[in-house]
Amino acid sequence: MFAVYAVKGNIENPLASLVVGERPDPTVPEGWVRVNVSHASLNRHDVFTLRGITGQATPIVFPMILGNDGAGTLDDGTDVVIYPVMGSVDWKDDETLDPEWHIFSERVQGTFADCVAVPRRNAIPLPQGISPLHASRTFDSGEKLPHRVEAVIDNIGQATWPHTLQSVRRGGTVVTAGITTGNDPSASLLNMIVEQITVAGTIMGTLEEMNNLMKFVISSGIKPEIGQVLPLERAEEAIRAMVGGQTHGKTVFTR
Repeated sequence: MFAVYAVKGNIENPLASLVVGERPDPTVPEGWVRVNVSHASLNRHDVFTLRGITGQATPIVFPMILGNDGAGTLDDGTDVVIYPVMGSVDWKDDETLDPEWHIFSERVQGTFADCVAVPRRNAIPLPQGISPLHASRTFDSGEKLPHRVEAVIDNIGQATWPHTLQSVRRGGTVVTAGITTGNDPSASLLNMIVEQITVAGTIMGTLEEMNNLMKFVISSGIKPEIGQVLPLERAEEAIRAMVGGQTHGKTVFTR
C-alpha cells in the first residue's frame, strides 16, 4: 500500500528520514478493524517521529508510518473518524492515564497510508453535520484579545509562554499541551502566585471528550481553519514547510 513513513530517527535532519513509497498492508488483529483512510492531518508529532523523539518509555521501532489521526471508511462502507489514543485492553478509566497509553505512529503504524488497523472502539462513526475535512478555531492569528480570558491552551511552549501567562485572567487556568518551540520556559513563579494561575498538563483527551468535542463543533458552527489540502503524495512538501515554520492552519492529506 502507499504510505508516508520514517525509515529511522534523525534528530538533526528529520527530512532525511522521510520516505514516500510503499509499505506492507496492515495486519488486523482480533478486535481491530481496517480503516480505508480518506483524510489525515499533519501534526508536529510527525516531525518528532522523524527525529526519533517520543514520550514513550520505549524507543520507536522503525520503519514507522507517520500520522496520528484521520478519517475514512470501514470495509462495510461506514464513515468513521479515528480516536488516536490506545492502551490496555482492560483499562476502563481515563484513557490518557493508562500507563500503557500511546497513539498512532509510536507503538503501532500511523494513518498516512491507504489504510490503517485500529482498535474497534477507536473507529468512531462520523456524526452527521461534520465533515472529515475540519479543524477548529477560536481567534485569528495575531488578533488582539478583548480581555484576559479564563483559560488558555498553549501547544507552542517556550516561545509563547510569557504571552500565555499574560493572557489568562486572575484565578484562571493555563493548559499546556505541546512543546513546538521548546520545553523549558521561565516558570514566572511570582506572576503565577500573585495571579493565582493554575497550570495543568494534558495529553490528547478521552474518547468521551472527543465525542463531546465533535458535538460542540457541530452545535456551535465552528468554522474550519484549513491551511491547505494536499494529496498524500505531496506529504514531503507539507512536512518541509512545517519543519521550516511556514505553516498556517491545519494541513490535511487526502487519498
